[in-house]
Amino acid sequence: MLQQDCHGVTWAYAKAAQSLGATVVQHTKVERLTQLPDGAGWEVVTNHGTCTAEHVVNAGGLWAREVGAMAGVHLPLLPMAHHYLITEPYAEEAKREEVQFTVDLDGGSYMRSERGGVLLGVYEQDCQPWSADATPWEYGENELLPPDLDRIEPELLRAYARYPALDDLGISSIINGAACAPAAPAAGDRVPICIALCAIRRPAD
Repeated sequence: MLQQDCHGVTWAYAKAAQSLGATVVQHTKVERLTQLPDGAGWEVVTNHGTCTAEHVVNAGGLWAREVGAMAGVHLPLLPMAHHYLITEPYAEEAKREEVQFTVDLDGGSYMRSERGGVLLGVYEQDCQPWSADATPWEYGENELLPPDLDRIEPELLRAYARYPALDDLGISSIINGAACAPAAPAAGDRVPICIALCAIRRPAD
């Protein structure tokens, strides 16, 4: 599986959109969505003003359920506490080709290259919901939760058995943060849960 730089890919899309005339506005909170008469588009109210749009794409991440609710759509999403580790870099003599993004569905782990070492994440079976009722608007994605390695010990043990090279690398960082992904780690088969929604769209002419 090819490894992608999510930040770089996002900005590549943004730059491509700008080249076609789009305007990218950062640090702007959507506060209300109102469908225009006859389904002719949307009024989008933000903390920096109001605009209209023919289509609205919900890319709210941790706030996707709140954004969906503005359009009258219930999204069954639940942010979870999610752990991953970052190892120390490989020793100079042990440097190798970049580790490609790897998923072990049986063991419940994934890994990829990061900062000269490895990022190792797990699909927690002992899941810990975070902010079940609503995601605080003031929450910053760089805010971290206290580490809770005992909760993910079974997944870590399986990962270290699956990837013996990890034994030679120390741990540089332990990250535990909120995540709201389409794949539900608690599901037995870890397959994304797909739900059909009736689209709110403009009537045909």
